[in-house]
Amino acid sequence: MRYLILLFTVLFSGMLLNAQDVKLDISSPAEITAGEPAVIEIKLSKGTLSGFARLQQQFPDAINVKAIESAGADFSFSEGKLNIIWLNLPAQSELVLKYELIADQRVKGDFMLEGRFSYIRESEREEMDVDPINIHINPSGQVSEDLIVDIQDYVGDFYIVGDPGEKLPVVCYREVPYINPSSDGWIVNVLVSRGEVTKLARVEETIPVGYMAENIDGKNAIFSFKGGIAKYLWMTLPEDPYFIVSYKLKSESGSIDETPEIDGKFSFMLEDNVKNVSIIQKDIALSEMNSQELVALISPSGSSAKVTQKPLLVLDKPKEDPKPKPVAVVKPKPIQEKPVVQEQTKVAAPGVIFKVQLLASVRPIDTDKYFAGQNVGRISSETHGKLYKYTTGNFKYYKDARAYIEDLFLNTSIEEAFVTAYNNGNRIPVKEALRLTRQKWFK
Repeated sequence: MRYLILLFTVLFSGMLLNAQDVKLDISSPAEITAGEPAVIEIKLSKGTLSGFARLQQQFPDAINVKAIESAGADFSFSEGKLNIIWLNLPAQSELVLKYELIADQRVKGDFMLEGRFSYIRESEREEMDVDPINIHINPSGQVSEDLIVDIQDYVGDFYIVGDPGEKLPVVCYREVPYINPSSDGWIVNVLVSRGEVTKLARVEETIPVGYMAENIDGKNAIFSFKGGIAKYLWMTLPEDPYFIVSYKLKSESGSIDETPEIDGKFSFMLEDNVKNVSIIQKDIALSEMNSQELVALISPSGSSAKVTQKPLLVLDKPKEDPKPKPVAVVKPKPIQEKPVVQEQTKVAAPGVIFKVQLLASVRPIDTDKYFAGQNVGRISSETHGKLYKYTTGNFKYYKDARAYIEDLFLNTSIEEAFVTAYNNGNRIPVKEALRLTRQKWFK
């Protein structure tokens, strides 16, 4: 009898150990910098566990994930969801996985790294939650402060076609309020770039205590002012890709000595979810800006010939605002490797040509340093409004420019580039260049 009890005890202890032998630990830095990759390491202590298993994690829209080591699993990341799936777990008792996590350059703040591990044991499904880890995102030093938002407010880039060749994101700017000519109040102008949003949207402005808001131009919205909030509501937004709404603030005391401080947001429905974009106040004169200047303001990454989830790098504005000087072709330092397309050096060739834009910024950059070792050939620079745009190559055929971009993505660290077109040195939409040269566009 004593031996039976001992044997039962040993078997029971083995079963208990087998039921608790699965452990999953995640190592992550407590802080990361927006735009810079961070490595996440996962250690799975699985004991004798075999068969199907899956690790799932959900990330905010501003986070991108790329596999480094998958330990024999199928690794997929789409729409913020990470799935690591084993149809049959490897025999090793401990597995190590690694992936690269990178936050969009335009965000800051905190998010929780969580997850759930599921597996099959003796034909029964079992699950365990990953201990959450708080990760703090420090803002990037290479992005203008007025473009940075909290990661919880980030909505990504949602584009529609505006002017030919332009794709505009969802973004809102407020001009600093100014006293109207009759000196009876403050005029407030808000620029709305609606992206692909077409229905059910609103602008909400929180007005300081002691002021009343009156609509001036609401672009066919329903205007209301209640509880200190001025609101524009659209069931259907204007067809224009960007527009300006205006209202007047009147002080109940009649005093207009101090500029009122306003906080606002643009809210809209996207895929049955409410998204919010903060309204950024800038010292600009919206009513005096032409369409080209407005587009340059809305799209800090410059015109684009394709939709992209990652805009080109936007550098900090200089402290002073000198007049932009024409920037000539910048010749990079000699490099050991042979550039991919070294012979294409002309800035402006006659007729229609295609080039590849690598970067747009609000101030000149040192291309020798920025593109050092990238093998991108000779860099050309041009100015469009307040933007400096950097291109490479002179291609007769659109397909060759596209092939060059693929080569860049494969052989350099450049992740964003697109085709641009010129006619006798003047920039034109790519579609127009294709029509003039009777070439076909393709994805």
